[in-house]
Amino acid sequence: MQFTSLQPLALAFALAALSSGAWAQTLPPCAETCAVNAIGASGCASTDAHCLCTNNAFIAAVEACIQTSCSAADQAEAMKYAQKFCGAGTQRP
Repeated sequence: MQFTSLQPLALAFALAALSSGAWAQTLPPCAETCAVNAIGASGCASTDAHCLCTNNAFIAAVEACIQTSCSAADQAEAMKYAQKFCGAGTQRP
């Protein structure tokens, strides 16, 4: 599955890595692991939504990871989760 808009996905992963409770439980574990691994190399603060949603290195790392680590169903769930945080209309530069 290819994502056409990963900025929402990037933020959702960052939020999931930081949060607990019901929201974190809705993100597939494979996607959460990808986010945790990518945040450190992003150069963004984990609480900086704008930075994470526009950081090409972070987005690329998350994209590559979930394409190899998550099923198509989990990728779709991760995108739905992400769109709640960055919005469905965000376009990758």
